[in-house]
Amino acid sequence: MELTQIPPTKLVPHEKNAHSELRGIDTLAQATGREIERVQQSLTLHTLPEQVQQAAHAGEVDLAAAAALTEFAHDPKAIERIMKKGGGHWSYQHLIAEERHRQDTRDMLERLKAELVLAGVKVTPRPKFLTEGGAAVLLEQLVDTDGNPVDVEQVKANAGFAAYINRDYGARAVFYCPDPAAVGLRPAPNSSAAQRAEREARDAEINARHEVWEAATGVRTNFLLSKYGTAKGAKTLFRPALAELAGTSMSLPHNEYAELADTLCGCPVRELPENAGMDRLTRATVARWLAHAEKSLTELARGYWGDLDHGLRYLNLLVAEGYELADVETQLHESITDRRADEAEEEEGDEGPGPDAAVYIAADSVPDHDGELAEADDFVAA
Repeated sequence: MELTQIPPTKLVPHEKNAHSELRGIDTLAQATGREIERVQQSLTLHTLPEQVQQAAHAGEVDLAAAAALTEFAHDPKAIERIMKKGGGHWSYQHLIAEERHRQDTRDMLERLKAELVLAGVKVTPRPKFLTEGGAAVLLEQLVDTDGNPVDVEQVKANAGFAAYINRDYGARAVFYCPDPAAVGLRPAPNSSAAQRAEREARDAEINARHEVWEAATGVRTNFLLSKYGTAKGAKTLFRPALAELAGTSMSLPHNEYAELADTLCGCPVRELPENAGMDRLTRATVARWLAHAEKSLTELARGYWGDLDHGLRYLNLLVAEGYELADVETQLHESITDRRADEAEEEEGDEGPGPDAAVYIAADSVPDHDGELAEADDFVAA
């Protein structure tokens, strides 16, 4: 039974307040003929800064995006950053996701600093290292007079040692010695510890980039579900999806891509009923195709081998359908475009493919005559 259906006399005080609020929203929805969610978003709007309210009234930001900004009500600068860069609905969703990631990183940094201080570690700004003309050296790159490596855990809280917090890719503590000679230590060139430190730094950079990509993927997934998660929406992609499914060895999706396909289809793709109608089959076909496109795009973003042209066409298709790319998606698009341009320049003097070579041409890999991105039907190879 819903809370609004319980008589107020049978509710405890905090339930009465919630009951009153829900009935008020329900009454407003009935009186205005609007969905309850829209009424809630409208009421939420009045708790936001004036600039957000004005932008919403002027149609510069939709109610859903404006309502999502309430989680940053404690941080006016965050709202200002989002409002300054925001464009359409999906642009705001990307900015909100990025701001969440930024605040999570800041919380992680503050928590890490507190842990270091409680452990007795001296926390400083980033020092000037020996390789930069200073005197500081990372602990992983030091040895004692006998050539033994330094045990970071043993000395990190001792006098003569310190740490700074590297904020480039997330937040991590980097331990160093400001003056190795003063504590009887010396650099160990080409040590395995130094190589390990470099490897860990690279791994931290890769992980940070993956986190940014995952945030953009979350927004992109919401776009796919809102745009193609119904039979009507799936029909717009049915032709290119069916053509690629018929002409390639596209495998069934697995893991998170299987979940995406099942959600788009409205049922498990692997368990379609024998009497499934055309609408369900259309959704299943498009769901498999989109899951495959998402998997391929993510592999490209992570530096794996993949079909560059397919990734570029997929991003172009999403933009043509109303999606707004996040910065990390724009960087991937530009990277593929630049690589293809470089390859074209290198091949300019060649004779070109032989008569038996397969040529894959996509109409939407370049703007059409009107300067607009190609339609979904043009996604199919010529």
